[in-house]
Amino acid sequence: MGGTHDGSLVVRVREPATDGRANRAVVEAVADALGMARGAVRITSGASSRRKVIEVDGEDSALSVAWDTLLQRE
Repeated sequence: MGGTHDGSLVVRVREPATDGRANRAVVEAVADALGMARGAVRITSGASSRRKVIEVDGEDSALSVAWDTLLQRE
């Protein structure tokens, strides 16, 4: 994770933006950082852009705690 910028989480990956590799790396990084299964995280907008919208399935209270913990680490 790369901290936050203008209220958005910054995710840095080393995979190239070809054949969806960078997008898969972003999903994996977010899932790992939140302690969620990779299948619970998906890109809902911006798949071909640097700015993406990510959706995470899970219980709201657990996601809130995971998000707060993640932001405190940054």
